[in-house]
Amino acid sequence: MHHRKKIDKQYFEAALAGLKGFEIRRNDCDYRIGDTIDLCETVYTSREMFDGKPVEFTGRDISVVISYILHGEEGGALALGWCILSFHVLRHTRIKEFINLVMGTPIEEVTFENTAPGKFEAPNGDSMTVITKMDVAFSEFTTTKRLCRGRWSICCDKGNWSVEAPTEDEALNEARNYFRQYWEDGEYNETAC
Repeated sequence: MHHRKKIDKQYFEAALAGLKGFEIRRNDCDYRIGDTIDLCETVYTSREMFDGKPVEFTGRDISVVISYILHGEEGGALALGWCILSFHVLRHTRIKEFINLVMGTPIEEVTFENTAPGKFEAPNGDSMTVITKMDVAFSEFTTTKRLCRGRWSICCDKGNWSVEAPTEDEALNEARNYFRQYWEDGEYNETAC
């Protein structure tokens, strides 16, 4: 299922930078692991909107996929009806809208099992990045961190490998190469994706 939610600027910036990988939300949408959410940055904070400011968006958003859900419970530290959603940022935003526009097919019906990753050229000249099952598994089984001195670290959550590089792009390229090797050797269970 796909959701669209508001997010304050400070939290949007933290998620965009890879520093915040969770949301605390009222569970009014029956969230499930694997659901995607467009987090849309608002002009005003939730407190300001509660006090009467209008709901206005900056136009910036990020798409995330839910990887874990902690549900609130009666008498627990997290109130019943609330949840903490752990997520991974999808690097390619607006892919669903693009697929629907170009192919006229709901995203749930589109699969990329036999499609090579890379650019897809649409008949109208638009392009998109194809996301494969390996891309989804990569986001599921890795953790990206920004280190001090501006360096980036990406590690396999299974402990098989880790990389560190001066830029996020260099770290991603190196990490994907390691991941691809393990993926092709069957190290990552595809059904977990």
